[in-house]
Parts: sequence; C-alpha cells; structure tokens
Amino acid sequence: MEQMLSTNQAEELSAIRQSCKARQRYAQIQMIALVAMAAVVIAFVLLLMPRASAALAQVDAVVGELASVDFAGMAERVDALVAQSSASMEEAMEGLDTGLADLYRALAVLEGVDLQSLNESIASLSAILEPLARLFGGEA
Repeated sequence: MEQMLSTNQAEELSAIRQSCKARQRYAQIQMIALVAMAAVVIAFVLLLMPRASAALAQVDAVVGELASVDFAGMAERVDALVAQSSASMEEAMEGLDTGLADLYRALAVLEGVDLQSLNESIASLSAILEPLARLFGGEA
C-alpha cells in the first residue's frame, strides 16, 4: 500500500510538474506575443509619425490662414456689393420703364397717322410742285 501511495504520489507529482511546465510554456508564448504586438505597434507609430507631423503642419497652416481672414469685413463687402447691384438693377429697371413708355408713345403717334391721307397729301403736293418746277426751269 505504501508503494501504491508513493506511485500515486509520484504520478500526481509528475502531473503537477507537467502542468507547471505547460503553464510556463503558455506564459512564454504570451510574453512572446506581447513583445511581438508591442514591436508592431512601435513600428506602426514610427511609420505614421512623419505623416502625422506633416498633416499637423498643414492643419496649422490652414488654421493660420483662416485666422488671418477678415470674415466680418468680407461679409460687409458682400452686403455692400449686393446693395449696390440691387440699386443698379433698380436704376436699370427705371430706365427700361422710361424707354418702354417712350416707345409706347411713339407707337401711339405712328398709329394715329393716317397713311392713306398722308399719301394723298404727298400726291397733291407733287401735283402742285410740278408746274412750279417747270415755271422756274426745273425738270419735272
């Protein structure tokens, strides 16, 4: 029985040793994986740092340019330009209205002219002027 106990104890001791060795290997694998991940992260950061610095420099430049822009003054100039074009447009519309009114008056005058009577008057005047032209030696 003593031998059995010692065999059982030896087997248990062997199992415990194997378990400890397995845990050590597992811990070593975890350590290697952690070091590899840290190396990848460090490489990634080292590769991205120059690009990030360049991007930050560009952002700083843009922010500097935006800070130097006078947005309030620009808005005032745009408002003034809109007001000026609105006034110019109103003046142009007034001039157009005046021109159209003059055109309508001219058309009314032309419509009032009796072309038949005008033609008859020109023919009568021509009939009167022909004898006078012959009298003064002109050709008719």
